[in-house]
Amino acid sequence: MKEEEPKFYQASDDTFAMIDALDAQKNYINDLDPKVIVEIGCGSGVITEHLIKSHPSAMFIATDINPYALDEVKKIKEKHNADVLIMRSDLMSNLDTTLVDIVIFNPPYVETSGDLCDFELFDGLYNTKKGLLDFAYSGGKNGAEVIYKFIKALGETKCIYLLCIRYNKPFQIMLDLKKMGYECFVTHVKKILGESIYIIRITKKNLSTKIF
Repeated sequence: MKEEEPKFYQASDDTFAMIDALDAQKNYINDLDPKVIVEIGCGSGVITEHLIKSHPSAMFIATDINPYALDEVKKIKEKHNADVLIMRSDLMSNLDTTLVDIVIFNPPYVETSGDLCDFELFDGLYNTKKGLLDFAYSGGKNGAEVIYKFIKALGETKCIYLLCIRYNKPFQIMLDLKKMGYECFVTHVKKILGESIYIIRITKKNLSTKIF
């Protein structure tokens, strides 16, 4: 019997690389004393669940274009009786960035002919229950189109942890962020077969720039 395709992005090497990076940044994050933590493209919700355990007093916002992913986060919310607002959203839309302390984003980063960050396209696949995972991978040119859409919408967010891979040209991304007035540096690198995963911390220039 053919195994059913997962309906949302499952925790993988990139998920755990982000968790490792956040753990290594524990002191910095604690100093920020975050009241509102957002995970964009929450997928399985594993990262949000990890942070619920370490920051139980914070409010969390988990967003995804995929309703199946949001259903998974609902289970996590109920399990921990946590303060989690669950939103179907395209990147940072519907968020007041002035109220957000930390944003975490593990984006689609695989090169494709175009990004699929589009409700109408997704809903067409959602009705057939096929190809849903394409939205979790499809990053457009250099796998970075969704990343740049996200960057343009950062607004007044105080601190961002962004994941990318070597193929996305992370140092060019950082250069572009600096031109936009952000401080950024690589907090974590994880080598996997044929690739490297980078976690970039991005902050507004008026925020503390200490590393740990």
